[in-house]
Amino acid sequence: MKQRPLCTLIIVLIFCLVSRGARADEARQEQVTFIVPTTHMDMDFTRPPCESMELYDEFIAEAIERLEKDRQLRYSVQIGSAVEHFLTNHPQMESRLKALIKNGQIEICANWSDPHWSELPDELIVREIAGTKWWIHDRFGVWPTVGDNGELTDPTPQLAQV
Repeated sequence: MKQRPLCTLIIVLIFCLVSRGARADEARQEQVTFIVPTTHMDMDFTRPPCESMELYDEFIAEAIERLEKDRQLRYSVQIGSAVEHFLTNHPQMESRLKALIKNGQIEICANWSDPHWSELPDELIVREIAGTKWWIHDRFGVWPTVGDNGELTDPTPQLAQV
């Protein structure tokens, strides 16, 4: 078992507990929780990758239709490459998608290919996230704030999806 990821997880958990304890003494404010539908597809289990991307196209198109009707809804797309595929196949919907992204109704997560993160060396993880963030910024003029990493295996199986 890799010790570095486990140690990092323990340090993060300790930090969260300590900071939460410090805030407990402060005046409590009302907190709002949003439940945001997202895409998650196991490319190697759901269907072959080319068919999975076609499903993503359907999901994104349906999300656009629903979000335009209800401005309170939110949606996130887990991988940037699915958005690129969608725009390649549906260029007529780009302005609608861009408007929803700028309005904060659609978030594209800072992942390009939804890799199994534990199998990537550190530099490739940084490149995966940074490259996707820049692509989103260059294409849509916004910086993504979500990194929905659904394939964190090893010490934290599926933690990111909880």
